[in-house]
Amino acid sequence: MRAAVQTKPGRTASAILSAPALEQEPARVELSDEEFWKDRQRKVEEFNKLCEEMSAEAEANGLTDEILAEILAER
Repeated sequence: MRAAVQTKPGRTASAILSAPALEQEPARVELSDEEFWKDRQRKVEEFNKLCEEMSAEAEANGLTDEILAEILAER
């Protein structure tokens, strides 16, 4: 994600968007198969941890299986 750019008052959008810092794309890095799978596993574990934390917080805030089923049934 790109960071927000702080600008001085009076700068035009075209001047901001054409700034050299915004034109540079990050270099692509190739991963070996082993690095790819390790990174993928790390991300899966991080996602699962986040889901568990969100589930615990929802439960602490009063979300029950019945309420969740009603919410999902509306979709």
